[in-house]
Amino acid sequence: MALVEPIDAEELRQPQPRSIYLLQFPNGYRCSGCMVIRGKLYLLTSERTYAGPQEFSYPGSVRIAGRIRMFATQLPLPEYSTVSLAKYHGSGELLLPWEHETRDRLLATMYRRFQRSHDEERSVRQFLEMEFRSKVSERTLRRYRSPNRSEPHVDVLLTLALMHSTRYTDALQSGGYTIRDTSRFSLEFLLMTKTYADLLVSPLIASTPIPREVWETRRQEFAEWPSLLAVKFPKLRIWDDRVIRLAKEKAIEGLNPVIKPGSWMLLEPLSSVPDTRVDARKQGWSQPIYVLRRGVEILCGRLVREGNRFVLLANPKDVSSKIMLDADDLRDVSRVSGVAVPV
Repeated sequence: MALVEPIDAEELRQPQPRSIYLLQFPNGYRCSGCMVIRGKLYLLTSERTYAGPQEFSYPGSVRIAGRIRMFATQLPLPEYSTVSLAKYHGSGELLLPWEHETRDRLLATMYRRFQRSHDEERSVRQFLEMEFRSKVSERTLRRYRSPNRSEPHVDVLLTLALMHSTRYTDALQSGGYTIRDTSRFSLEFLLMTKTYADLLVSPLIASTPIPREVWETRRQEFAEWPSLLAVKFPKLRIWDDRVIRLAKEKAIEGLNPVIKPGSWMLLEPLSSVPDTRVDARKQGWSQPIYVLRRGVEILCGRLVREGNRFVLLANPKDVSSKIMLDADDLRDVSRVSGVAVPV
């Protein structure tokens, strides 16, 4: 999950090499650093798993949709095979989903941008049919990708949104509905509401967490980070002291971008002794990250084996970063199961 903020015309013409942007292509999206030189956009990436083209005509074949402000993800990431956008021959328009004026153009564009294999398509269909207890034919899918006056039922509209990899809110708004619940009702008020008439009563105002100064500082620092974390971890409120905020940068080898100050980590206790030999064969965000807390000090890094002992290591080239651990010390070590990182 990434939080993307708009950028001005000057930055669109000359993106900042040290920033990470959301790039839209006819056949997908990509988060990457980039630079523009004489009508060409060049990707700036150190990833070993990317084997696609590195330069594109700009703005003709790629669009900078915005700058990545933060991202939230579960860890460790699965190890994916080599990625190349060139394998997918999409032809979607370079329009963001909410910019489409009609639903049929939105669905048609998303259909052209994303293509699934036959097995993936069948799996998605089976899942949706089981969830909604209804079938949506290929003919119905084609009909709503073309101009027509019919309105789909809720289950069909949900299926259309999921099958075409778009948000349900975009599918609604591009169909002419301007319903927005932002800043109207608190979740507590909606949960207590039994009928529509109850909504006409003055709603309860959501209380601000105390101390207010700390809350406002966090909001300014990270904008919508609570929403992103809650999407990835629905039961976040029960994590208690397993949620930590980092005051210092953690430059762990192989992580790009680095874990910056202000990052949040979700920790889980070790259920068994880590297999460091398996961990060592993984790379980047796919290699587990471990945390040792000593008082107010938070130590992060990889876990490696040296004889009968373990070593917590942020950077193999920095001997001073080594923390020697006995087997009993592993009780104080946690594994990082999720992060929210400002970029």
